[in-house]
Amino acid sequence: MKKIIHIHDQFKHLRKYLEEIPEKFEERGVVIYNERNQVRTDVVQGEKIVVKSFRKIYLANRFIYAYLRPSKAKRAYEYALMLQQEGINTPQPVAFIDCIENGMLKAGYFVSVYTDYKPLSSFDTHDVAKSREMLECLARFTLNLHLHKIYHEDYTLGNILYHEQNGQYDFALIDNNRLKQVRISESDAVKSLNRLGFQPEAMTYLIRRYMELRGTNALKGLKLFYDYKYEASLRYGAKTRLKKLRDQFLGKRKLGNHC
Repeated sequence: MKKIIHIHDQFKHLRKYLEEIPEKFEERGVVIYNERNQVRTDVVQGEKIVVKSFRKIYLANRFIYAYLRPSKAKRAYEYALMLQQEGINTPQPVAFIDCIENGMLKAGYFVSVYTDYKPLSSFDTHDVAKSREMLECLARFTLNLHLHKIYHEDYTLGNILYHEQNGQYDFALIDNNRLKQVRISESDAVKSLNRLGFQPEAMTYLIRRYMELRGTNALKGLKLFYDYKYEASLRYGAKTRLKKLRDQFLGKRKLGNHC
C-alpha cells in the first residue's frame, strides 16, 4: 500500500506517529464520532489531536480521488489552511494521509489539533437572551465567511463550533472538505442559513440580522427563506405521496401474487 503523507511544518516531529495511523488507527485514542466516518482523539508527545478517518468511499470515488480530484482528506487540510489565511477560525491542521492500493484510494485521514470549542448543536436555545446574543454573533460570522467568498456546503450545527465568554461568541468551522470559493448571492446565503435548522423564531431573527448586516432589505431575505421552506415542503409532500402510491402498488401486487 502506498501512503501519500503531507505534514505541516510545525508538526514534523510527529512524523513517526502520523505514518503509523493507517495501520494503528483502530487501536489508538478515544472515539468521539462514529457514523459514516470515524473521529478519534489522542495525545501524542503532549499534543492533543483529532484524527478523522474517511473509510466509506464509493467505488467510483476511489478512482476519482486517486487520479482526478483531491481527496477529502487533502481538501480538509488545504481548506483549513485557506480559512486561516482568510482569518477564519478552524482547528489547526496537522497532516493528511491518503492510502492508495491497487491504483485506488483505499482510505484517507485528516489530522488536526484538538479544540475545546463545543458543537453549536449542543447550545441551549431555551435561554432567549443568550440565544439572541449567539445568533447576533453567528450572523456576523456567517457574513464574514460570505464576504470572503467562502461557501460551506454542509453548514450545519454540527460543523460549527463555538466558545462563549462574557456574552461574546467565537466560532470555528470543521468538516471543511466541502467548501467552495464563489460569489454568494442572497438566495445562496439564505439556503445556507436554512441548513442550520433552528426553530422558526430563531431562524427569522438570524436571517433578518444577516440581511441587515449585509445591507440588504431584511423582508426580502425572509421572503426568500419562507419561499424556500414552502418549496421544500412541496417537494417533501410530493415525495411522500409518491412513496404511498408505490407502497400501495407493491402491496396490491403482493396480494395478487397470493391469488
